[in-house]
Amino acid sequence: MSSPLRWLLHPADSYKRRRHYLGFGVHSPMAYRLINDVVRRHGRYYLYDELDCLPCNPGGRHSHLVRMAHRLCARFPWRNVWIDPGLPEIYSHAPGTVERTQDASADLCIARGHLPDAALERLAKPGADTVASLVIDPEPATLREIEETMPRGVILEGHDVLIAVARRDIAFIKYAI
Repeated sequence: MSSPLRWLLHPADSYKRRRHYLGFGVHSPMAYRLINDVVRRHGRYYLYDELDCLPCNPGGRHSHLVRMAHRLCARFPWRNVWIDPGLPEIYSHAPGTVERTQDASADLCIARGHLPDAALERLAKPGADTVASLVIDPEPATLREIEETMPRGVILEGHDVLIAVARRDIAFIKYAI
């Protein structure tokens, strides 16, 4: 659904999403930093020029999502990252210097549609670590699964992306962005 049509059909939801996307009404410091540093960051990273030149980015459809994935990789000191093999090749460049793994129970999971069971289990019990998942084009059931599984942390729900960050020292909170 196009943005102007979304505004007409769901004005209250669109208003809340816009406010949260800009950081207004977000009372969790961690969620605020995620929104400003990961979701809507306008600065440049060294990887951006490399991504723009890649032949595996036809039409740039995934460009803003890959950039968001890279900013999330750079935001926390992840030990490893798992990238869904079903995602386009351009996503393989997102981790930068973070080690990639074939195990879906990694510190950071980047998936399309839904999360594998290993990633959901890791969100449920993060231990002393911060663990996160970035879901591109999330299925409707994915948000419900994460909400039921993750007892503590932050969920940022957008139209084409879902970010879940589990930490044991943060109360559960969800924002529509």
